[in-house]
Amino acid sequence: MKSLTNLKVLSNNTAWLADCMKNKEDLSVLYYRVSETSFWNDHEAYELKATLPKLKLPGLTNLTLHLSNTCMTSEAAYDLVAHGLPAILPQLTKVTINLGHNHAVQDPIVKALASVFSTTSNLRGVDIQLAGTAVGVSGATQLASCLLDKELKSLCLDLSDTPAELQNDAELNHLMEEILWGYDWV
Repeated sequence: MKSLTNLKVLSNNTAWLADCMKNKEDLSVLYYRVSETSFWNDHEAYELKATLPKLKLPGLTNLTLHLSNTCMTSEAAYDLVAHGLPAILPQLTKVTINLGHNHAVQDPIVKALASVFSTTSNLRGVDIQLAGTAVGVSGATQLASCLLDKELKSLCLDLSDTPAELQNDAELNHLMEEILWGYDWV
């Protein structure tokens, strides 16, 4: 019998995701991207938060959640990050989270993301897209500090098109330099 190891899902519906994942023990890579961003709001965010703990995928090591340009509020985004992600993060070695271009994504959400990342030791690859969000210096600094402590093989932290004070903050710039100089470049 063939075993599926990589799956890319382009949909707005997350409720069926857990059912669709049954008997997919060999699945190691799951890519979920919202298809109609203008319709993806709090209801879908809460559904995804409830679905993540139900995914019985023991082989899953690589997860992408592409949730940019959505209409979810900061409360729903916080709940998803703080309470949905921890259910699946410990088994992952690579995670990509795109919350970009949503002004509801602010410091509390980014700090929750940092808190969640700080509790896991398996991650070797992290890609966090926060371009076009309202993340502040405090949240970005906490996230960068958390990532600095990880033994990552690959890292992307996109803070482009964010508030100007973020781009000019000396402490954050120093942290980003530390992250850069902490790796051997080949």
